[in-house]
Amino acid sequence: MINKKQQLLLDSIGKKRHLETLKRKNRKYNPLLPKVLHKWDGDGVLFIKIPKYFNIYDMDESYIQSIQIIETLENTATNSDIHKIILDFSMTKTLKAATIVILFATVETLITKYQKSVKLIQKGVPNFVSKMISESGIDKLCHNQVPINCFSEHFLPIISGTGGNYREQIVDFIMQRIYNNQMTPTLENKYSSAIQEAILNVSAHAYTEQEEKQWWVKCSYIRKTGQLFLVIYDRGIGIPCSYDPDEYVIDSLDFSNEDIQKLLDILKVDSDHNITIEQAKELLKNTDLNNPLSDQAIIYSSMITGITRRTGKEEQKHGQGSKSIKELVKSNEQGILWIYSNKGLVKYGNSSSTPPTIYELPRPIKGTLIQWNIKVTV
Repeated sequence: MINKKQQLLLDSIGKKRHLETLKRKNRKYNPLLPKVLHKWDGDGVLFIKIPKYFNIYDMDESYIQSIQIIETLENTATNSDIHKIILDFSMTKTLKAATIVILFATVETLITKYQKSVKLIQKGVPNFVSKMISESGIDKLCHNQVPINCFSEHFLPIISGTGGNYREQIVDFIMQRIYNNQMTPTLENKYSSAIQEAILNVSAHAYTEQEEKQWWVKCSYIRKTGQLFLVIYDRGIGIPCSYDPDEYVIDSLDFSNEDIQKLLDILKVDSDHNITIEQAKELLKNTDLNNPLSDQAIIYSSMITGITRRTGKEEQKHGQGSKSIKELVKSNEQGILWIYSNKGLVKYGNSSSTPPTIYELPRPIKGTLIQWNIKVTV
């Protein structure tokens, strides 16, 4: 027999359930929402489902979902209630190189800097996804709780480095394992210039003086197509925040050049009115809050001037890596150069007559990611 007090309690619970049902009425179920499973001894476990298409190449829902996963992971860094993270790939059907590099870098940061434990679930994933996970080295990173750089396999796992470490080993791996020591001196110099300058740019410009100059490189060779894909990523401040153009370089730009004409069109959109060449030069020189440029405009302009990051008396030699990379891409019929940084993306094709396409990203990424592919001929 229920007494009056018990009945009032049941009525109160029933009312709360009814109100909660009304709140959820128009909500759509999202299986990707991260869940805190349970706690023991104060340790929380965060369970995250990796989406079906883990990919940032298409500016659609797959991009948004992929970056939201990265953001969720980054938000756990300073959450003292979460000590263990489980990444479930059982839904994943597509896993792309750029996304796995960003995931690897984020997971490594959580493990090494914030003492989080990360585990993977791969039950039922397609062979391609399983191979991608294995060859990236993220499974070993999670198992060992430390990154292990290995150059002795027939593939190259994601390399985690700081400063100028491992530059020579990466070039040697490409020359020995992919080109079978048949790379010409000219081609070796092009590879070396592109890779070493890209890594050097991270050390010189991506981070503040107090921060560790960390970067990640992935090298993937698709033998069937003969395409070699290279990805370099840093979690620094991004090109738009480190762009400090040299006034002399801007004043000397040839605004009749097709690249500059493309830039002029971008600047007109950013400034929301027709501008003269002299006004365009002032826009490029002045990127303060009173006269801001979009991130994609800054990325594009930095690629044209060849000075991609901060400049200074000792840094004029830096920022030329884009030239070597663009040369390699243009020599490849299937070549594409992607440059993601903060809220912007600039994408170059292999044609010198076709200007690159630019995008404002649906959600920003942390730092800068550059990917390009090269045709291997042995």
